[in-house]
Amino acid sequence: MLRLAVESWIWYSVVLIVTISRYVSRALLFGSAKRLKTDDWIMLAAVLTYTTLVVCMNMVVDKNSNLLPPGFDISTLTPADIAERQLGSKLVLVVEEMQICTIWILKACLIIMYYRLTYVSIACMLPTTADTASQVCTSGESGRQDSCGLCGFKFRPHGDIIPGSLVPSIPLLLGCSHPKPYVSNSPAWQV
Repeated sequence: MLRLAVESWIWYSVVLIVTISRYVSRALLFGSAKRLKTDDWIMLAAVLTYTTLVVCMNMVVDKNSNLLPPGFDISTLTPADIAERQLGSKLVLVVEEMQICTIWILKACLIIMYYRLTYVSIACMLPTTADTASQVCTSGESGRQDSCGLCGFKFRPHGDIIPGSLVPSIPLLLGCSHPKPYVSNSPAWQV
């Protein structure tokens, strides 16, 4: 019981430190807390559900629930025991639901983050005429396109996340099998 309380509150403090650091850095990046993006506000909901999860989880430790061992004599329960078990059962449901909500809210934040990392406007990629292309995209000192005039998208250098995430998939796309360890003359090593 004491170990769970100590460990859960330590993890909760780590979560709060990381979340507060995120909000401070995002506010500095955008110039104001009023300019925070959608996933920042969704993250606040995740912190609230995680707070509820930790508090209720520590309450459940001290309560009994409706999970009775086989052969338990129900007639020995007093009305106070039954009321405590009812409360414990309700708290178990709250803990389970808050855990599910926290996980799915964090998944939504990750989806939004990945969308922002990989988003490229179609207008930036496919200008219709040469005149439109010169108006839409601005060139840097090297003559290559640095940003889009329509959406303000900054083109990334060639060490982008998309090619970097595709590199591990190249052997699978080429139909190569996973090499067998410690066998240097195996045909699996030959591409």
